[in-house]
Amino acid sequence: AAGLIAVLPGEFLGRSILGFTDHHIAEVLFSTIAILFLLLAIKTAIQRQLTFSHLKHRDWATCLRPIIYSLLAGIFLGIYIFTFLGALLFIFIIFVYFVVQSILDHLKSKSVDYLSLIGVILFSVALVASLLISAGAIYRVSLIIALLTLPVLSSISWLMANKKIKPAYYPLTLIGLGLAALGLFYLVNPDLVNSMLSQFDNFRPAGATLTTIEAQPFLFPRGDFTWDIAWGNFNTSFFLSFISLGILIYLVIKQGSAEKSLLVVWSMVILAATLGQRRFAYYLAVNIALLTGYLSWQALSLVGFKELIAKTVETPRNAARGKASQQKSGLDINLSRAVAVLEVLIIFFVVFFWNIQPTITTASAARFAPSDAWLSSLSWMKENTPEPFGNPDLYYQLEGTHNYRSLDWLVK
Repeated sequence: AAGLIAVLPGEFLGRSILGFTDHHIAEVLFSTIAILFLLLAIKTAIQRQLTFSHLKHRDWATCLRPIIYSLLAGIFLGIYIFTFLGALLFIFIIFVYFVVQSILDHLKSKSVDYLSLIGVILFSVALVASLLISAGAIYRVSLIIALLTLPVLSSISWLMANKKIKPAYYPLTLIGLGLAALGLFYLVNPDLVNSMLSQFDNFRPAGATLTTIEAQPFLFPRGDFTWDIAWGNFNTSFFLSFISLGILIYLVIKQGSAEKSLLVVWSMVILAATLGQRRFAYYLAVNIALLTGYLSWQALSLVGFKELIAKTVETPRNAARGKASQQKSGLDINLSRAVAVLEVLIIFFVVFFWNIQPTITTASAARFAPSDAWLSSLSWMKENTPEPFGNPDLYYQLEGTHNYRSLDWLVK
């Protein structure tokens, strides 16, 4: 996955080339790190079977590591909010994950305490960060809603389990409460609700938005279906990732794995955003790389790649065995090595090969750099024309006060 993300030739590479001055790669970096620490928090909490009881009895040996990971996830989510005006995207992804995983755990009669603990810490830290950077009301309200929802999910699960109510009623109860809360919120502040719901327009752009290339649908950029953009961004990995996603969805349904369901929810929401607007392909590149890497490792496992490594390590320890036994073992290992090498070559050709030339082409071209003629023209204007409005600091003063008015006011 790490190797693949380095050579994917599309939106991610184009926006990460030295000299590209927008904030998109910072978005990807901080959002991915936030998901990383959330994943680590989830894994350690499950391994230690974290519940409210551990926190109540101050069992720090059990609580400390999940708490630290949750704090780090919240910090990087806060930095992400500072970086990107549309940071509600990942607040939504993480919130949806907690709801989905709470339902999966409850249906399998598992405690959802660990989700509530992790989520409250994560969203609390992100909320503090949003207050420190004076983020808009929509961010604060979204984080508060997410923060308050998690204890509700846990409380309802605990209550229904104690009352021995059928687990199937849990998602129905959540849907009913969610609709009631949305209706009440709309009565209190309809403008804010409409503003929050308008954020979903990213998934279905329309009107004048479609005249911007990066805002066009991923598979229907000019109104007609085409694979061109998908192939140009991800090549074979775009199609391989769907196989991987199908495997993960099956495993989530069968096992209820909290770690795998995080990857599934994250990938599916980002995929939906990318299908709506091609610009989000720079986010999707991370998910495509992870999903393709997962599928590649599963393919290697089918031919006993892990067992081959174990045998190779074990052989020197068995040097004292009989000659015939050693020869048979050596033959088996050599055969396994040959199969493994063939498998690696197949994966390289299928996954990596198609990216090499497009990546070299993209990396070799300064696509967004101004031409020499344009630069020389600007330099001439700087040196041979008067300052606009007679004050070289005027634009900076306007920027500092956000006091933009008509040209008549500027002339005065």
